[in-house]
Amino acid sequence: SIFLTSGQPGSVGRVYHKLPVRFRHADAPVKLVTFNTSFQFKITQPSCQQGEGFAFVVVPKPRAPPPGSVLGLMTPGRSLNHTFAVEFDTHQNMVYEDPPWQHVGVDLGSLISAQTTGSNMQELLASNLTLTAWIEYWGLYDTLEVRVSNGNRRPAKPDLELPRVRLPAILQRESYYVGFSASTGQCHQYYQIYKWSFTTRYVSHPPNKSAPPGACKAWYCSRTNFIVAVLLSSAGLGVAMLLLGAALLQFQAFLRVYLKTRSIQRRNKAGCSFTLFSFEELALATKNFSDKELLGRGGMGSVYKGVLSSDGSVVAVKLLANDSKESHHQFISELSIISRLQHKNLVSLRGWCHEKSKLILVYEFMPNGSLDTILFDHRRVLQWDQRYNIAQGIAEALAFLHGGWEHKIVHRDVKAANVLLDADFVPRLGDFGLARFMDATTEDMTKVGTLGYIAPELAYTGRATVKSDVYGFGVVLLEIATGLHALDKSFEADGITLLDWVWKANTGGMLLEAADVKLIKCFDALQMERVLTLGLLCCHPDADSRPTMRECCQFLSGDVPAP
Repeated sequence: SIFLTSGQPGSVGRVYHKLPVRFRHADAPVKLVTFNTSFQFKITQPSCQQGEGFAFVVVPKPRAPPPGSVLGLMTPGRSLNHTFAVEFDTHQNMVYEDPPWQHVGVDLGSLISAQTTGSNMQELLASNLTLTAWIEYWGLYDTLEVRVSNGNRRPAKPDLELPRVRLPAILQRESYYVGFSASTGQCHQYYQIYKWSFTTRYVSHPPNKSAPPGACKAWYCSRTNFIVAVLLSSAGLGVAMLLLGAALLQFQAFLRVYLKTRSIQRRNKAGCSFTLFSFEELALATKNFSDKELLGRGGMGSVYKGVLSSDGSVVAVKLLANDSKESHHQFISELSIISRLQHKNLVSLRGWCHEKSKLILVYEFMPNGSLDTILFDHRRVLQWDQRYNIAQGIAEALAFLHGGWEHKIVHRDVKAANVLLDADFVPRLGDFGLARFMDATTEDMTKVGTLGYIAPELAYTGRATVKSDVYGFGVVLLEIATGLHALDKSFEADGITLLDWVWKANTGGMLLEAADVKLIKCFDALQMERVLTLGLLCCHPDADSRPTMRECCQFLSGDVPAP
């Protein structure tokens, strides 16, 4: 998240996207493009409710705010030429004709708002809760709508609606900078932005006269997810620029510089080295990526067994499917995350390669393969003590990702196939191609896991969270206990899933009857009940009712009763 000010009385601040945004299209220079932005924010008012507030702004130049400026926008007596803002005002300023309550207002070249919300907004802005705002402008109709909610769902009815806002008369230039500004006034007040997305699209014509603006189909659309620079000034501190970047973008910058070299080594803080391999070395290691060395193949690529000529060590070589933009995105995501992490239950990265249009990741080899290949093989039996240790190891790995490191990470594809087993059957969670930092703003609504492991709320939110990882873990627990796949073919005739089947056994008072028959009742009954019960709790249909991964670890270790 980003703090717009220091929180001290008299502090002001601005934050911008680092590049200008084009607001006029060459085919229709008279009109503005359609744009919409949404962001989560929090106004914390610990001492009083007289801090001035903050605003979403569209400005000609990304300048630092002058000390004493109102809302971080301007000093008294100056105009806001060519500036558009939506203010979240927490202080009545009679000079600018503010209403006597905290409000949201639309500013068109002036801090005297063209329209403000009624007193109903006072409670929301003063609540100290995390809120979400949606600001939508339809260029073809010159219509502006603003919505604010204390949840993630966009309200159907706007809080502010300006049918003819005349925004082209204010934003007369082709390109502008977008961002936020804030000022604390005479109070201790904090303005925090948690995530922010901004989209522009060009709409050439409406599909029919009765269709609403949102129904237009003929558009050019470009999406930008912002990581921005903050310009901050406060009394006695002067002006300083703080370049803020998410860890993912920092690592991408590192890759852009160093992936052009033939051989490098990067040493992380714990002293582990990562090597940039040559394509020739990996081709030799895998016998030219021979099918005989193939360990597995999925939608994202293939994994081969390899022996490095340099030291004779055995590795797993993951060759991504192609050199497309999507593969680059997965490559950067997986590399930027797993290369920073060290935990006994996470796969260990050896290095990578980017040559000859190939994207390759090199991992430590896991002799016992993936959990699913053993668990669902009727010819092999994984003993109960091994299964229980595996369940605990997966829980520890996810607890580490969710809160045991400096960044929270959502894996987004927790399943048995992504749990690898070393020579001692110690589990290693892998495949971070879909994983995301929690502070990243990207919401990928097309790739959020694997059928059978996807939490039900993803069907309508499209946004993976730590609780959707917990759901996937719950399904894996049920698989470990029963030896059956989440979508086992034995359930097809009844049209149910493994979760349905175990839940039915539980409600019938026969939970232990769901245990894997291959174990021939050779298991610790208390542990089996613990795993099945926790699996059901983790798969609770209400995400907020699921336990955290740290609670799961404590329950499996027997330290606490069921969450």
